[in-house]
Amino acid sequence: MNKALAIIISMLMATLPMAQPVFGATDDTTTVSTTVGNRAPVVYDVTDISAQDPVEGTTTTVTFNASVNDEDGNADISVVNATFNMTAETDRVDASCSEVATVNATAKTYECQIDMQFYDATGTWDDTVYAEDTGALSDTLQESFTYNSLEAWTMTPTAVNFGTVYLGQTSLGSNDDPIVMTNKGNYDVSGEITVTALDLVGLTTPAEFIPAGNFSVNVADASSGDAMVNSSAITITGTSLDRGSASSEDLYFYIEEVPASGLSYQVYDTATLGQWTVSTA
Repeated sequence: MNKALAIIISMLMATLPMAQPVFGATDDTTTVSTTVGNRAPVVYDVTDISAQDPVEGTTTTVTFNASVNDEDGNADISVVNATFNMTAETDRVDASCSEVATVNATAKTYECQIDMQFYDATGTWDDTVYAEDTGALSDTLQESFTYNSLEAWTMTPTAVNFGTVYLGQTSLGSNDDPIVMTNKGNYDVSGEITVTALDLVGLTTPAEFIPAGNFSVNVADASSGDAMVNSSAITITGTSLDRGSASSEDLYFYIEEVPASGLSYQVYDTATLGQWTVSTA
C-alpha cells in the first residue's frame, strides 16, 4: 500500500462512529432463610434417696432435688415433675416440683416432694424426674430407692368380756366380739396371727380357775375355732391381714364350755396370771 492510499483509509476511518460496549444486568436478588431450633432441656442431676421407712398408719414424705439445664435459657423450662413407680403398685407423684435455686443462666434446681403410703410395697421403687420446655421438648432421668418393710397393726377393742355365765353353758361368744385387727404397715401378716391364752383365776378363791383350753378363737362368728392352750401361742386358722389402706381381720372369742362343777360364784379374770396376748408369728 502506497502512502497516498494509507492516508485515504485513515481519513475514512476517522469519519465512522465509535462502537459502544454492550453490558448485561447490573444486579439481582436471592432468597435467604434459616431456622432457629429449640434445644431440649436436660435433667442432669437427681439427689440420691436413702432407704425410706414407712410410718405406721400414715404417709412418709420423701424430699429430693433435681437440676435441669436448658441451653436456650432457664426461662425456657416450663414443667418439672417426679414419679415413684413400682410394678403393680400405684404411682406416687409430685405433679409440679418447686423451683428452689437458679444455678446459672441456663439451669435451675427444683425440690420434689412425694408422699409414700404406709401400705406401699416394700422393695425397690424407680424415681423418674421429667422436665419439659415451652416448645414441648422433654427429658427424663431415672434413679431408684428402697422402701423398707414395716410390720404394724392395731387391735380394738383391747378387752374381752363374757359377762355373766353359768355352770355347764357352752358356745358362748364374747360381748366384745369381734376384736378387729387393722394392718397399719406394709407387711402381710396373713396366717401369722397367734393368741396366747392363760387360765382365768378366781379373784376370791384363787384355787379355782377356768382353764384356757375351754376357750377358742375363730375368724368367723362361731364356736369350734382354734382351741386355746394355757400359756402357749396358738396360730389362728384362716387369718387374712395383708397390707392395704384398710386391711383388717376379725377375731371372735368363745367359751366352748363353762365347767359344770368345781367353780364358785365369783369373778374369773387375767389379774392373777396375766393378760392374754394377740401377736404375729
